[in-house]
Parts: sequence; C-alpha cells; structure tokens
Amino acid sequence: MVVLLIGCETTDHNPKSNQFTRLAKWKSDSSYVEFVYKGPEFIQIGKYYRDEAHLTSTKFTHIIGPFLKSNFNRKNYLKLDLSNLKVSFKGNPEFRWPSGKHIEYKISVPVLQVSKRKDAMTSIEHRGTWIKDYDKCSDENFSAWKGRVAKISSSKVESQLIEKDGFRELWLQWR
Repeated sequence: MVVLLIGCETTDHNPKSNQFTRLAKWKSDSSYVEFVYKGPEFIQIGKYYRDEAHLTSTKFTHIIGPFLKSNFNRKNYLKLDLSNLKVSFKGNPEFRWPSGKHIEYKISVPVLQVSKRKDAMTSIEHRGTWIKDYDKCSDENFSAWKGRVAKISSSKVESQLIEKDGFRELWLQWR
C-alpha cells in the first residue's frame, strides 16, 4: 500500500479537539483505494460547525475523479467497482452537530481495469449528509440527481446507495 496524507487541520480556538488526519491508501498497482479519516465528526470554526468527517467523501471524489480522467486520457481504462464500495465507522458517530466525538470514517473501493473505452468511467460524485437531513437525500431527490447526470453523461450512470447506522449517501460514476 502507498499512503498519502491529504489533510490535517488545527484551528486556534481549541487545537486539541479539532485535530484530524485524512489518509489515502492505494494498493501499489492502483487496484484498490481506501480513504481513512480520524478525528472529530464536526470541527468548530468560530461560531460555525463543519462536518469534517463527511468531507472525506468529497475529498475522495476530488482525488479519484482526476485519477480516472488521467488514466482514460492515457488509454488506461478504469472504473470503480461501486458494488463493492464500502464505508465503515469506528467510534459510533452521532451524525449531528455539534458532535465533536472522535471517530474513524473509512471509504474503500476496488478499481477495475476495463478493456473497452466505452466501459471506462471518468467521473465520481456523491450526495448525502452527515446531519440526518433525509429530505436532502430522499429517494426522490437521489433519483432526480441521477437523471440529471444521465442527461449529460456519454455513458450509462452506475450508482451505489450506502445506508448504514443513520448514514445515507448515494454514489454515482459516469463518463
């Protein structure tokens, strides 16, 4: 595994409670990737709270998307095995602010080599919430979002819904 530290932040008002790490771990042949966040569910910045743990999903997409595109442009056709995308938690997150409870949030997924250009994917995105705001992540809203992506996609849209212990997030990939 190759490990890459992709974020660490400490704010001035309470450095001890706002420290976190976010690591990306890649299998040496890039066939598997795992992101691990360790720190508080939410960090306080002034009078506001940021869902730092959940931002790991966004950081994941910001790294994996360009990785898929770069490989596609070099004729190395890849896609994520969304059916085997996994999330896990340690520390029993509350999924609500202002929880500063320290947790571990892990996202892992195999990366598949595909032989045909038409089977490759170049984009990955997620929708969901860390705040149990299920209006934002209802089946109806997820379906509408998937439909909008399908209209702009030059491939079929693949999806995976993750529901676990109060966590609800839809992942899409497309080209």
